[in-house]
Amino acid sequence: MSDLSQINPDWHSVSIELLKNPFDLDLWQQLVHCATYSNGVVLDKTASDAQVHLLRVSFDSLLHQYPLLSKYWTAYAEWEFKLGFIERANTVYLKGLTYVGFDLSYWLDYLRFKLRVIGDDTQEVLELFEEARLRIGFNFHASDFYLLYLSFLRSYATKDNGYYEKSIWLIRSTVEIPLYNYSLLFREMMEVINPKSLTFNNLHLLIPDSQLKTWKTQTKNNLSTISKRLEKTFTDAYVVNQYKSYQIYSFEKNIVSALYYDNHVLSTNQIESWKQYLDFAEQNHTFSYVCQLYERSLVSTAKYCTIVLKFVDYLVSQKKFSMCRQILRKFISVNPSRNDVKLLIRLVDLEVYLGYFERARDIVVNYLALNKTAPNCIYSKLFEVESMFHFEGDDEYLSGLALQIIRQTKSLDVLSRISTRMSESMLARLLSCLNAEYDELDSEMKRLPMFSKERLSIIRSAYPNQKKLED
Repeated sequence: MSDLSQINPDWHSVSIELLKNPFDLDLWQQLVHCATYSNGVVLDKTASDAQVHLLRVSFDSLLHQYPLLSKYWTAYAEWEFKLGFIERANTVYLKGLTYVGFDLSYWLDYLRFKLRVIGDDTQEVLELFEEARLRIGFNFHASDFYLLYLSFLRSYATKDNGYYEKSIWLIRSTVEIPLYNYSLLFREMMEVINPKSLTFNNLHLLIPDSQLKTWKTQTKNNLSTISKRLEKTFTDAYVVNQYKSYQIYSFEKNIVSALYYDNHVLSTNQIESWKQYLDFAEQNHTFSYVCQLYERSLVSTAKYCTIVLKFVDYLVSQKKFSMCRQILRKFISVNPSRNDVKLLIRLVDLEVYLGYFERARDIVVNYLALNKTAPNCIYSKLFEVESMFHFEGDDEYLSGLALQIIRQTKSLDVLSRISTRMSESMLARLLSCLNAEYDELDSEMKRLPMFSKERLSIIRSAYPNQKKLED
């Protein structure tokens, strides 16, 4: 620690504070800020190995704790680039995509970086643009992305690589996507279908082959007439898309303050605005569009679980169970407090529903192994899953497990799981063990809805005389 205090005293002071408050995002941000300076001077390519190492450790630690901070992934990558480590910069950008791969701004930053360092092989960059289109192409503010993609295709088009044809296809694909600046791309479309630039070789990129064949016959291959028909077709589509864009804008204007992950608390109204927007999308758009919107919403709302669970409900309704599992695992891991177990329980329920009982049990057992202060509902879930492995004849095992859970949690809630499948005599044996430990055992049981007065009477009369279970 003495070495660190000498390399960067300010950084060292903040790191001490972080040991006391490991979930303080403001302190993490201060730590990174301090690491970018040395003796009050911003780091540059002359920075020592120790200073660069400190910078990397700071970014790595922050992003391990808060992996949804897209701006810090960008800042980390750009620092690597500034210090002359181009491959490291690319690696950081790629790693960030694991967590914020549906963030439009992050993709734009990464693609602009790739264009700055582009070499002779443009295929890699083309593939990245396509990957980005599949992840953020429906974003209401994606016009900048499409214009950047279009600029790339036109800049690197040759006679042989098909980039020019790809640019026409790209413009055509945006005609029916509701976008904030939809008019910019519509003007590009009008340029494409202008009689001066339109050719028969391009027509198949604009309309289906069957329609093209009909038009050629009807117009006797008159390109000018076909151009006019295309203008009317795409103008009609533009009007429809304009209406759709206005519809979406009515939702977008309510979420402008809830687009990125930060340390601020989202209001109930902000969460509700996202939910209304997502409901609208589910009813009016394709599966791909809806999934992109959910992923986009989770960039800022993930720590609240509400939208994650809504997304899971939607995926279940579409029978996309593998995607459900992926989403739940991802957002369990990125929840900074890791105290909210709703997602974990939902993942366990999903595995049980799909018949993967051992996987469900492993999830709970692993969680309990890592968390000594797990909430009672996790122990109840453990009992629920274990009971699927133990059928008739295993009452004694389940009673023993219930006894351990009750003693661990100091709560009788697990009895609600066990009472519906065990005989009064076995319950009586369990309760005889607890009688000495719970002075108010009967009153505690009365609050559990599964114990009727009649059943309580039977159990109460039985348990004083029952042989106790082994501890």
